[in-house]
Amino acid sequence: IVVVDDFHRLESGVRAMLIDYLKYLADYELSDRKLVIVGIPETGHKLAQVSFDIATRIQIFKFGKVSDSLIIEMIRKGEQALNIKFRQKTEIATAAAGSLNVAQMLCYYITVQDGIEKTVPTTRRVETDLEKAIARVMDQMELKFSQVIHSFAWLGGHKDHTTIELLQELARTPDGYLPLIPFKDTRPDLAKGIDRLIKTNAMSQFRQVCPDGEKHLLLDESTPAIFIDDPQLTFYLLQTPPSKLAKETGKSAALLRNRVFVSYSHADESWLERLRTHLKPLERDGLIDLWADTRIQAGALWRDEIKQAIDSAKVALLLISASFLASDFIANEELPPLLERATKEGVVVIPIILSPSLFPGTISLSQFQAINAPSKPLSKLDWNEQEEVLVKVAQATIDAIEY
Repeated sequence: IVVVDDFHRLESGVRAMLIDYLKYLADYELSDRKLVIVGIPETGHKLAQVSFDIATRIQIFKFGKVSDSLIIEMIRKGEQALNIKFRQKTEIATAAAGSLNVAQMLCYYITVQDGIEKTVPTTRRVETDLEKAIARVMDQMELKFSQVIHSFAWLGGHKDHTTIELLQELARTPDGYLPLIPFKDTRPDLAKGIDRLIKTNAMSQFRQVCPDGEKHLLLDESTPAIFIDDPQLTFYLLQTPPSKLAKETGKSAALLRNRVFVSYSHADESWLERLRTHLKPLERDGLIDLWADTRIQAGALWRDEIKQAIDSAKVALLLISASFLASDFIANEELPPLLERATKEGVVVIPIILSPSLFPGTISLSQFQAINAPSKPLSKLDWNEQEEVLVKVAQATIDAIEY
């Protein structure tokens, strides 16, 4: 049995020889030898594409992120060994972002903060200060990843925020692998930036500026796709706000220029989809980056993602209804930071009245001029009149972005 790790790092000639040997093994069905190839996601499918006759004769095993349940199982074993009980096992597992190693580091710092360095004689409850533990782990990882991530984020120059958005999306993928061509369809606002990265061979620049970068972040030029080659990097990226990364690489203005945040109740999701239809041309041309919580992927730290989206928004569209005003999450988590940024930083807030509600008597919100009068909510209008209002929303949005 021969195992070849990091298949994607081999020279093309060596890869071709290994594929030929796979075909040889498949043709002769030899039982006394086996070749195991370990590579980036989609390696197995690419082998099959190169040589169709081995497609049905190889087994493909996918290794994704470690499940939260497995991480919690490891934490419980640590609890037994130290005779302790963590208060926030689920939160630790979520923060670890699918990495047993990161979970171990977080647990280590939590116990050290609580003065526990060996097994205690009687069971002790650890009052978890997870934020401090995350900060300690991030301090360690800053030394390892900061140059790599800053070098990649800078690609495209100070006016292009594409690479920062790609890093954020890459961290949210289930296997740390982001094919760029399909991704353009889901993020039309980034399509031009992605095309520039591919056409200008930006990754060659990345290799020149940061030769060690490919130990952690790689480009599969044949797909093309970017992927993470170090599980700790996923955690690092998820804990690094895009606004912070933009500021550190001199891209703050570019990042803030076109983010449009939509605050809405899930009871009104059909209105969100109609709004998206009207804003789609602006997205496609890269004029706006429309953000709603539908962009949050399963397993992501959703509160953090919403906070980051609010922190980087230039325009906020509020879909006002009785359900919107009744939402505790909107009232406590979304509106306060939005209203604060509107007062201090000039974020443009545009209410859109969907249906009758107590909006006129809501002091914090009624100070903003709604796109349509509360006496004429969209629910009272016919289809053409509704469309005219949504066109006004699109025009007001682009006016606010360009102001």
